[in-house]
Amino acid sequence: MTEDHLLVAKHAQRARNMSVPMPPPEELPAFEFLTGPLLELADTTRGRAALEAEAPSVLKTETVSVPAGMSLYDLAALGSISVAQLRSVGEALETQNRT
Repeated sequence: MTEDHLLVAKHAQRARNMSVPMPPPEELPAFEFLTGPLLELADTTRGRAALEAEAPSVLKTETVSVPAGMSLYDLAALGSISVAQLRSVGEALETQNRT
């Protein structure tokens, strides 16, 4: 076994992402969409576009096993996406709402 077999470096970024504290939902842009059911968000045109642009992995793998009521905020709390991605999706939704 060598250092090449260690996963520390591979998982270091995820560990850094998970160390960022979760903000209260109401401090996030478009929090009402981020705290609603992910499956409903992904079923809307603007929600899908925001997810594809800012958190594409959610649409590729996570929705397969997501309970019906789970939100994007919940996924961030579990470490499936970063707080930065959560904020980015909220910002994208707000931007789309203004246009």
